[in-house]
Amino acid sequence: MRMPRAVGALRRLIFRLPPGSHFRRAALARAMQLAFASYERGDFEMVPRVFYAQAATLETARGRRGEVPLDLPSPVQGVEGVMRWLEIWHEPFSSVRYELGQLYDGGDSALLVMDQVATGRTSGAEVRQRSYSALRWERGQVVWQFVTLQLEDAMEAAGFDALPEP
Repeated sequence: MRMPRAVGALRRLIFRLPPGSHFRRAALARAMQLAFASYERGDFEMVPRVFYAQAATLETARGRRGEVPLDLPSPVQGVEGVMRWLEIWHEPFSSVRYELGQLYDGGDSALLVMDQVATGRTSGAEVRQRSYSALRWERGQVVWQFVTLQLEDAMEAAGFDALPEP
């Protein structure tokens, strides 16, 4: 899948805007909504190919809180690794909906607050969960992402001592 030139040009334009500017925040939030819509329809290829650098790393919290499900790989490398991680994350659910709560823009990093609502593929039970994702980007592409259930861990990973204006 080749990225259209217009997408790359728009991405570079957005990341030249000052962090926290109204247009940049709105553009980043819209990009997240489009990414979530892609995941929700089961397209796990488009977002990593458009938004992630070839050598990107995605990590999931581990350790003291034991957040990582046993079958969820971490860390994963590259666009292919991110796509596989997304597929594995979605496997147990018949549907997953993402709602962006807040997006904190720190310039070269960001913190996303997301609510996930999923329906179990076998049980049909609805599961609601708040999660946090710290991102670092270069030249408008994600080079590193950290997914956790703990706000404090996401803030530390994003390099935030306090949360900036959303």
